[in-house]
Amino acid sequence: MQAHHTERGIGALGALIVFLLFLVFLGILWAATGGPQRSLSHSGPFLKPPTAPGVELKEGAVKGSTFEADGTTIREVTVEADSLLNYFFNNPKGGTNTADSPYANDVEIRRGNSDAANPNEEYIIIETSRSMTRNITITGWMLESRTTGIRAPIGSAAQVFMLGGVSSELPITIGPNSIVYITTGRSPNGASFRINKCSGYLEQYQDFEPGLDADCPDPADEALANPQKTGTNTACIDFIDNVRRCELYADTIPYEVGSQCRDFILNDLSYNGCVNRHRNDPDFYINEWRVFLNRQQELWNNTHEQIRLLDENGKLIGSLTY
Repeated sequence: MQAHHTERGIGALGALIVFLLFLVFLGILWAATGGPQRSLSHSGPFLKPPTAPGVELKEGAVKGSTFEADGTTIREVTVEADSLLNYFFNNPKGGTNTADSPYANDVEIRRGNSDAANPNEEYIIIETSRSMTRNITITGWMLESRTTGIRAPIGSAAQVFMLGGVSSELPITIGPNSIVYITTGRSPNGASFRINKCSGYLEQYQDFEPGLDADCPDPADEALANPQKTGTNTACIDFIDNVRRCELYADTIPYEVGSQCRDFILNDLSYNGCVNRHRNDPDFYINEWRVFLNRQQELWNNTHEQIRLLDENGKLIGSLTY
């Protein structure tokens, strides 16, 4: 009988030890994820705190969000996470996902093709809102992986890229409704640049990711606009009708089109010729940029990644998590 009571005592003691160890583990986990400094530890007894007068919270904002009390004001803190555990593990002690940059409401960072293994195909996207009322310079901003700690600064770009010459790169200033593709690898043409109405020519012999739109001026319209070279030559006009948009003609040009027409086809119907002819057009520039970080290896993890966009003062503009 005494042995039976002893076994029961040992069993109870073992259960107590397991319970205490579990509490210790929870304490370590709590401390490792911020402890008393974490905003969640001060959020009070409510799963969704009551809204202060005059403050409207978005419907469904509890998922992926937390709320911090600042006096009588309840402030929404956006969390790029799928769950509470994902929030903890993606936000180490001292980190924040609170967008505190003055550009946060005007700029969005999107995933693009960030899970590509080839650095020349790996890119993320920055977009500005249509309602933005100012121009902003993004050169000097920083992209950061919260998973690896790697940072990559956004550099300069050519306002007007020219083939075969030196294209001066200047700080990138973008306006409303702009899109910037930031590729990890190297540029196929050796430069970061702004897209214009002639940029489709660059895709003929170089492979951009994503591809450049073939939306150059129509060759037939170009011929009609240059009658001094093509206007009285029916064979020239007929030939140019079959020249493809955004492509430098690379095959043999028939003799009967004439030397002036041949010169027009080879020089004017080219990227540089298009730029020289149209760079003063009001619709020459497109609100799109191609920026290259010139890295030889991919920057972003294919899974379980968080990429943050920081402004020139290190403040968070936005982030994406996948």
